[in-house]
Amino acid sequence: MIDSQQNDDEKPSTDRMKNSSYLFLPTSLFWRVNRELLINLAGGRALLLELAHPLVATGVAQHSGFQQHPFRRLWRTMQVMTQLTFGNEEERSHALRAFHGCHKNVQGRLPKGEGRYEGGSHYHAEHPELKLWVLATLIDSALLAHEVFISPLSPSDKQSYYEDCKPMASLLGIPSSLRPASYEAFQQYLDEMLESEILHVGENARQIVAALLQPRWFRPVVQAAHFFGTGLLPERVRAMYNLRWDKNEEERLRRLATRLQWLRAHLPSCVCVSPKASFAEWRGNWATIFALQK
Repeated sequence: MIDSQQNDDEKPSTDRMKNSSYLFLPTSLFWRVNRELLINLAGGRALLLELAHPLVATGVAQHSGFQQHPFRRLWRTMQVMTQLTFGNEEERSHALRAFHGCHKNVQGRLPKGEGRYEGGSHYHAEHPELKLWVLATLIDSALLAHEVFISPLSPSDKQSYYEDCKPMASLLGIPSSLRPASYEAFQQYLDEMLESEILHVGENARQIVAALLQPRWFRPVVQAAHFFGTGLLPERVRAMYNLRWDKNEEERLRRLATRLQWLRAHLPSCVCVSPKASFAEWRGNWATIFALQK
């Protein structure tokens, strides 16, 4: 369970921010999982899963300028999720305006057929089913990264995390009628998507990934992200991308995961936690002190 490797000083009191403008409490599973920097090691996995959906990949290819700025969309996604999770009401409103502002004009048609979609199929980034798929890749990747690189999560932990995700889904414009009702139903949705003909890695997805792997700067970081992203992918999706992965690489990933679990258990929290989360927790502490002095 998530509590097994957390010190008391890592778990801010619920009361400190109960009356704040934050969407999540620091004691919620959503906050406590997403504050961990190591979950970013699964960012490449989430991106590859997103792009395996032809409508998502085409929208990114036609509207993001990925060849000139390959990391811009990934950076925006990370910023929005960080602000929604750890930001106050003002920061959250700003992030949502940016999110919906960027997506409202991202629409068009597939130039040719891909997978089950015929050429000319319409896409729109504000379509709830596409947003559900993107959010699902982030949820699943964060939970997997926590289990692999930090500590195991119990079934009740995963259910709590998923329940915490529902307000986030509402903010992003995913209606409750479309969302899986429970974590078990969410897993069923994921399994069905991963086995369906909906996912298809086409030319757009391959071009985006190729652009990401040819950076002018930070090549070691990109190579590491690609390694972790490839290793954490479901085997079927990895095969769709024709990504090489053998027993030696699998063993290397396991060794690295074991070392990272040890480091997370022994390093101080301040070097393992998102600065935005740490600042919000610190600000919550001071808000309580000021309230008591009034």
